[in-house]
Amino acid sequence: MGRPGPTVAVKTLGCRVNQTDSDSILRALVDRGFYPAAQGQPADAVVVNTCTVTHVADRKSRHAIARGIRDNPDCVVAVTGCYASVDAERLRRSFPRALIFSPVDQNSLIEEVSRAANAPGIAAPAGDGRRFGERGRIRPMIKAQEGCDHICAFCIIPRARGRSTSRTLRQVIADVVRFAEAGANEVVLTGVSIGSYRCPETGLRLADMIARVASETGVARLRLSSIEPIEFDDGIFQLLADGTICPHLHIPIQSGSDRTLRRMRRKYAIADYERIVTSARAANPDVAIATDVMVGFPGESQNDFEASFDFIAAMEFAYLHVFPYSMRPRTVAAHMKQGVRDDEKKARVQAMIDLGERQREDYAQRFVGRSRTVLWESVVDGQGTGVTDNFLKVSGRSKATPGSLETVMLAPGAWGELVAIGPAGQPRLGG
Repeated sequence: MGRPGPTVAVKTLGCRVNQTDSDSILRALVDRGFYPAAQGQPADAVVVNTCTVTHVADRKSRHAIARGIRDNPDCVVAVTGCYASVDAERLRRSFPRALIFSPVDQNSLIEEVSRAANAPGIAAPAGDGRRFGERGRIRPMIKAQEGCDHICAFCIIPRARGRSTSRTLRQVIADVVRFAEAGANEVVLTGVSIGSYRCPETGLRLADMIARVASETGVARLRLSSIEPIEFDDGIFQLLADGTICPHLHIPIQSGSDRTLRRMRRKYAIADYERIVTSARAANPDVAIATDVMVGFPGESQNDFEASFDFIAAMEFAYLHVFPYSMRPRTVAAHMKQGVRDDEKKARVQAMIDLGERQREDYAQRFVGRSRTVLWESVVDGQGTGVTDNFLKVSGRSKATPGSLETVMLAPGAWGELVAIGPAGQPRLGG
């Protein structure tokens, strides 16, 4: 019996926006007659969605492309994402058989991959084992905005993604309704620079858009992805207060030193950032506030680092994403000569990581002995892992199905994570 149709594998690197794009590409290819390739099996088409936020991301992207070609020697290879946008010529030289597409050219990618793989070009009927479910993921991500108008000294993403554009409120609502009707209990609204959202039809800004989505879709939980402090919409405070969005904000600070922020061309001061954090906690004291921290930016003195460390310590974040500065060609920072020695940068990064671990554990401990609703992301043989509305990682025994919500009591677990316990107070996860 012959194969029913071509198979496709999609490999994603980088941020939530990339993951959203990959899900969209996979759904579109399935509608053209592809079947998602089984794990570990060769595919007829491989799509690699790349990242270029650091030189390490570049290297990982090249490795993913090379592995896709090696493991699938006869496949059609398509490369997209930010790395494909900013350095397409290098990728063409390195991988001459690959088809290269910018992240805003998904339609061409779908057309070319379908043609090259001889896809039948028909949507799969329900129940034939081909459909990539509208649910896609336990916490599906919906892109409301694309591109960025800010020119931070260290960042290449505006070159890769272009100027800020927003989808209409109608489009966002339609996507949320589709996922909710398919059974999703939580959706994540995301974008490259989502704080700049402005509906091209109604003019609604971010907070008003979220309020409309919540009132018109009925989805159980709405979560907001990373939002820049310079774009923070004060209407979000009310959404936190009334429970319209999950009490979880990711607000990149990059540095807690005003001098470094100015050199980074970040258009806010630490006082502005502190006001946002204070107001968010006043609106909902349980809110988890997380951030990104860059260490070793050119010209960062020891005093600058200590100022940044002290401010971040005072903010008592729920968790930190810490990374060393990575020089990107065609950015302002690439021309700055006052670099930080590698050994010093490494020491500073480790100090900040250690601080982040202490803050993560301190935040989690606040909720020991309290009840919280968990979205179970995985349940295998009765052992589940999931996240609360305020993004605490939880494990425990559960009879629930993946994607369902369950209110549990929280007990301390290993590595600063929490364990769900039953109504009688007995641990649901042994040990």
